This record gives sequence, C-alpha cells and structure tokens, in this order.
Amino acid sequence: MKKRYIPYTLSLLLATILTLTSCELKDFDPEEWAVEPELTLSESGIVVSSAQESRQVKVTTNYNEFTATSNQDWCIVSADQQNKNILLDIKANNLAEQRTAIITVTVKRGNKTLSKDLSIYQVGGKWDVIDGFDFKLRWSYDISESQKAIITDQLKQLVRVDGGKFLMGAQSTDPEKPGYGLYASDDNPVHEVTLSTFYIGKFEVTQSQWLALMDSNPSRFVGANKPVENLTWNEAMDYLAKLSSLTGLNLQLPTQAQWEYAARGGNKSMGYQYAGSDYYDEVAYYVNISEDSPLFTTSVVGTKKANELGLYDMSGNVKEMCSDFSGALTTNPATDPTGPNRGEYHVARGGTFADGKSISVSSTVYRVGIMSWVSQRPSKNDSYCGLRIVMKP
Repeated sequence: MKKRYIPYTLSLLLATILTLTSCELKDFDPEEWAVEPELTLSESGIVVSSAQESRQVKVTTNYNEFTATSNQDWCIVSADQQNKNILLDIKANNLAEQRTAIITVTVKRGNKTLSKDLSIYQVGGKWDVIDGFDFKLRWSYDISESQKAIITDQLKQLVRVDGGKFLMGAQSTDPEKPGYGLYASDDNPVHEVTLSTFYIGKFEVTQSQWLALMDSNPSRFVGANKPVENLTWNEAMDYLAKLSSLTGLNLQLPTQAQWEYAARGGNKSMGYQYAGSDYYDEVAYYVNISEDSPLFTTSVVGTKKANELGLYDMSGNVKEMCSDFSGALTTNPATDPTGPNRGEYHVARGGTFADGKSISVSSTVYRVGIMSWVSQRPSKNDSYCGLRIVMKP
C-alpha cells in the first residue's frame, strides 16, 4: 500500500490550529488589543493675572473618561467629564514672584495610558493695605518703586464720600438769583439723586502724578504740583487704565452726579453758594489778567480753602472731566446715574483760573461749578481742563 504525505504548509496550519484550541480562553487579554488613546488640550500653557481667576480648558479625547490633577494647592482642578472640560480655580497671588502650576491630564484605554501636562503661569502681585482705608490694592508685578511711592501718596489722598440723597441741577434758572448756572438749560430740571458710597481725589491729578505713568506731559502751564491739563479724552482714559492696572483698583472719572454731590459737600453740605464757601475768593484760584501775561497760569493744587469734605479746587484752577456724555438731565429720581448712553461730548465741571473776577463773583456762576463740555475726538484738547480720580469701594 502506497504511503500518502501531507503537504508541509497544511501540516503547519493544522499544528497552529491544535495549539490555539489547546489554549484556555483566560489566556487572551483584550486590553492588550485596545486602541491607542488620543488626547488633545485646547491650551498648552495659560498665563493668568495675580488676581483670583476661574478658567476652563477643553479636553478632546477618544475616550469619555479622563483625570486631571494639579501639583499646587493654589490651583484647584476638577474634571467636567460630561462636557470634557477641565475647570480651574486659581487663588490670588499674594507674593511678588511669578509662580507655576502643572496640570496633568490622563486618559486610559485598556492597559494603555496617555498623559499630557498643562502649565499655568501666574504673574506676581503684592496685595497691600493703605492705612485708614477699607480697601486693599494689588501692586502690579512690573511697577517700579518710584511709581509705587507716588501712587501710594495719591491713593492716600482719596476722600471717602458716604452715599446719600441730594437735589441735583441748577437750583435757579433766574439770572438774578444765586445758584443760577451759565448752562442752566442743560443743568435742569432739578431732581433727586441717590448715590452709593465712593472715594474721590482730594486734589486734581498733578503733573508729577501724570508723569509717573505717562511718557510726556501735555500741560500748557508746567509745574510738578500744578494740575495736569491740555488733555485729550483718550489721554485721560489711558492714564486711568494704567493707574488701575498698576494697583488692581477700579479708578475712573467721576460721574457728573458724583462730582456735583462731592462739590456740594456730600452729606456734610452746609449749603454754600460755591464749593466750600459763599465767597468765591476763599475756595477758587483765578486770575483777572491778560492771557499774554506770565501770571496767566494755573496754580499749585490745594492753595485755597477746602470744602466740607476736604476737597480742593472744585470751584477754580481747572475744570474737570466727568464720565457722562452731555445731555439734558432727567425729571425722574435717579440712583447712581451715569448720563446718556452716547454723544459727541462729555461733561466737564468746575470753574477755571481763566474765568476772572468778573465771572467768579457774578451770580451767573453755578454754585458748585460751571458746566461745560469735553470733546471725545482724540486730537481735541483743552488747556483749561484736567481730571480728578474716583474709586468705588
């Protein structure tokens, strides 16, 4: 009988089948066959300010579950699995130095793991308290010591104005009566205003305070302790933005209502005709000479008598920008009004050094300051106009 031979390839196949069938099912690990995990973060690094912040980072993965951990207790992390977000709660940095946290995000499929790191950089900042005030400020990481000294003195000069109610507007539209305003038609009708507490500068912003932050001095009448003037609206906004950035405070121009309430003396008002006196000479610096004279100039701030709140120069020296657009006052009672929503001009308040004696003692001067306007056009400036800062607690 003739022998039959099985081809080599067929014998190899049969041997393989026999080997596989002899293996128990428990020897097969499906995790070894898992698809490689994928992980993408919407950010590779985040820079945050020294103030407290909350942030979200989007996680993209081919698996629903992931974990996120932080190596720093000032950066608290949690995972929003449903929306695939990492939620960051970052505490304020009270140190001067920058600090860094590493967020580690991990996904796993089967026995395969993939991790990625996300760096959180928080700039330094120094919280500070000015003695006698119920607010604290955060010094910017890049502030110089000379800037800090000048700004500290400036903030120490903020005067607290407790909130309250008052009658806002020209108290008379009769030119023969005290309290009549040169712009009485725009400063009427008289109406009740309720204001929240705020702080306002004791003095107009000086040129030395301006130059501590800005590159150049726009003033026509130069002097370190004279009020900065000859400003455009944009320049004033830039100054306030820089001052706020360096301190962490919300510093701005007063609203017209805040300015008038403070000029009248707030809830300490004695009902004077001018800001602090019935006699203009006591509270207002002015000159009554030709503009060609070297004596035709502004004065160092604070040379005259203060008003009931301890505020200087609200009836003279330079007029002061307010945040409101110009427009007629409402007849209705108002709470913390901010003026019209739009316009070409902003309100300025207060008398100026150039008003002269003939105006300053006239009954045609509004009791706490002439109302006029400041153009919002970037190129338009006014050598008789400066600013005073306001802060809400």
